[in-house]
Amino acid sequence: MDALEIMKRLPHRYPFLLIDRVLEVQPGKYGKGLKNITINEPYFQGHFPERPIVPGILLIEMLAQMAALVYTATESEDENAAEKVGYIAKIEEVKFIDLVQPGDQLIIEVENNNIFGNFIEVRGKISSENKVVVKGKLIVTQMHEKS
Repeated sequence: MDALEIMKRLPHRYPFLLIDRVLEVQPGKYGKGLKNITINEPYFQGHFPERPIVPGILLIEMLAQMAALVYTATESEDENAAEKVGYIAKIEEVKFIDLVQPGDQLIIEVENNNIFGNFIEVRGKISSENKVVVKGKLIVTQMHEKS
């Protein structure tokens, strides 16, 4: 899935579209995406400009966006997939293991573990150079129609 397909499925746009490419997707189950971190990212101007690091909450958002792409992939025949949006309901067991900085190429992986009611439990991790930098569990709402 390239950037144009991602933009069809997510409502986010620059600077909050945080997935550059989807490398692999098993609809409704698993997804693997890519994000290249460059010094030109707008948050580096104010987030420790002397030693720029990616804000942790944006790493969480990358996991959530990848989860949404896995979910919307199940609706590839649904003409309204682009009209749906999900929301983070809960963040659990998140560990920030290492810093993410300019020049890193991130691999974002999520696995949908459980669906209960209107919620989806997602376990995910982000790696750089084959080293996990963030891992955790998110609970997201199932996609709702945008208004």
